[in-house]
Amino acid sequence: MKNKKLIIWGINLSLGLIVVILAWIFGPSVITEARYQQEVKAASTGKPTVGFSGMMVSMSGFKQLANADVVKPLSTQFGLVIPKIFVNVSVTENVNPEDVKAYQSVLKQAGGVAHAVGTAVPGENGTVYIFGHSTDATFDVERFNAVFYLLGKLEKGDKIIAYYNNVPYNYIVAEKKVVDPTDISDIIDVTGEERLVLQTCWPPGTTWKRLLIIAQPEQK
Repeated sequence: MKNKKLIIWGINLSLGLIVVILAWIFGPSVITEARYQQEVKAASTGKPTVGFSGMMVSMSGFKQLANADVVKPLSTQFGLVIPKIFVNVSVTENVNPEDVKAYQSVLKQAGGVAHAVGTAVPGENGTVYIFGHSTDATFDVERFNAVFYLLGKLEKGDKIIAYYNNVPYNYIVAEKKVVDPTDISDIIDVTGEERLVLQTCWPPGTTWKRLLIIAQPEQK
């Protein structure tokens, strides 16, 4: 009888640990998704709701963010505004994506995303490569900024505004793809055409794949 109780206790403990681990890994993405849906619902009803801290704005500012031409970016030196997913963040320039310590220190900051050293900057020919929410292990994902968790919501035709040296550059999403972490063909593309590539880990809360959002300059 005693052994049976110990077995049951051990099973319950194991199940509890599994729940804690899953909450640690996937909790941030679940919370972000719930907040996003709350913001979308509030926008459709016209009623304000509690806004996101840091990377998001409250619904009182939704119409401004939806009209990204008038929203005030967090940084005009190097910043990103993505109206559809309420993103308004600053970008740290010239971060080495192969230097784990360097890029993790950036991505752990609130609202932090990184521009890869050696890639183009907005307004230049070539690939502007910006990444967020990257880490070395799935169990460590939770500790990193979730600013790009919602990139998967973007579709062809959605607008992205990059600010660089006080100048706004408008891009339109042309493609969305999921690739293996070792596939860097889109990042090192040297065709010379200007384009913006945003990258995050995929699915949210894991390090299994990479989600790429590829955008081209908006045609005047």
